Amino acid sequence: YLGLAFEGETCLVQSAEAGGPAYRAGVKAGDRLVSLGAGKVATPADVRAAAARLRPGEAVEAGLRRGETVLRLAITVGSRLK
Repeated sequence: YLGLAFEGETCLVQSAEAGGPAYRAGVKAGDRLVSLGAGKVATPADVRAAAARLRPGEAVEAGLRRGETVLRLAITVGSRLK
């Protein structure tokens, strides 16, 4: 669980859930997620598939574009409470 919502079928971040893993790592609305771990991502389905291989508490590097800047942030995977 990363706590991200995307715009449509793109990896443009619509929101990072307040207090969620991505939010705590510094991900912001308007960022474009381009990689997660060792793999590139282009759609929310890619992100879900990559995140499904991760365990809560595991840190994963996320590659983001924020405007013209490329960022690498460490996101510590959380567990979604149901």
